[in-house]
Amino acid sequence: MKTETKVLLLLAAWICGISLQAYFAINDYVLITILVIGCGAIWFFSETKIEKEGRKESQDLMNQIRSTTNDAKMKKKQLLTMVQALPYPILMLDQFGKIVLYNTRMETFGSLTDIKGMTYLKNGFDKTIQEFLKDAFIFEKELNKQKRIRERDYELVSVPILSHDRFSGCLILIQDITRTLLGEKMQKRFIADASHELKTPIAAIRGMVEILNRDDFNDDAVQKDFLEQIEKEIMRLDLIVKDMLELSRMSISDPILDRHHVLLEELLNTAVKTMEPLAQEKKLVLKTDFGWCGQIFLDPQKFSQILVNLLSNAIKYSDHGTITVRTRGDDDYVIVTIQDEGVGMSDQQLDRIFERFYRVDSDRSRHTGGSGLGLAIVKSIVEAHGATIQVESKVNQGTAFHIKLKCI
Repeated sequence: MKTETKVLLLLAAWICGISLQAYFAINDYVLITILVIGCGAIWFFSETKIEKEGRKESQDLMNQIRSTTNDAKMKKKQLLTMVQALPYPILMLDQFGKIVLYNTRMETFGSLTDIKGMTYLKNGFDKTIQEFLKDAFIFEKELNKQKRIRERDYELVSVPILSHDRFSGCLILIQDITRTLLGEKMQKRFIADASHELKTPIAAIRGMVEILNRDDFNDDAVQKDFLEQIEKEIMRLDLIVKDMLELSRMSISDPILDRHHVLLEELLNTAVKTMEPLAQEKKLVLKTDFGWCGQIFLDPQKFSQILVNLLSNAIKYSDHGTITVRTRGDDDYVIVTIQDEGVGMSDQQLDRIFERFYRVDSDRSRHTGGSGLGLAIVKSIVEAHGATIQVESKVNQGTAFHIKLKCI
């Protein structure tokens, strides 16, 4: 056997763990056979280990992919749930202008179904919405517009979606702002009406003061009359300011109620006794008719304010007849009615009765010193109690206010 071959065999024997004594004692051919078998075994077991490690790495990778996929599915489900829960219509366009996502409110808003995959031009939406979707897709920037759609006001918002600084679609939100705009309109009207209401007595006071300050004025009778009128106008100003402040507080937040269990009959009798002198001055009959008596859970001070205000209006707008305070009820509800036989109201006047500064008879109201805010305050307090108020009226036959309260 060649020297090179023996050296290789010696090296192989050493790798296989055969000692030198065993190596030189074994026949060359037997040695070769042993070495071949040993090397094969080493190769086999080494290969098996590599396969196991490979399979483990592959399994770990599959588990990681599966976990990532499950996380992605969960996040997608959460996103869809959130989109469906949004209180306004929403949809998403992709980079090709196709609808890829929308919620049920969008379906209801557009009276459409199965619009996924449709383009922004072919989806059956209102023409105004289609034009906005077109602008959102073409301009690829944030848009915000107010539009009038089907007799309601909406704010349309488009937010671009970017991927690696490239436009990949946009998100469209549609919000009904009818009540918001109406509130802003009413606020502007309230400010204008308040300015007018304050300006009128101020102008009257200023005119009388200018006359009283004239050097040539010396009429004692007129002076006394002017001073009495000035006092009335100041009291009216004070009432307007107080009512405005109270109504403003109620507009910002719900009235803070200090509720107690009180006997409704006692509360009504107290209000009637308070207003009786004013009724007697106009020769009006103020009577009670209690068909329901019991305790009720309310704010006695605030509810007394309601009663006094309604009785005051009944006296103010009645020149004769009877004013009745009546209760009717059962185990669940009680209805308190304040009814007069006064001038009454038309249907048009009835629709505006709870508006701020609205007066059925402006001359009568100003003469008696009303602020024009009383019924607006009454309605706010009634609603704060979780109750309702309704009005019935006929011209020259009288008016009836019905307050429906929940029993204890």
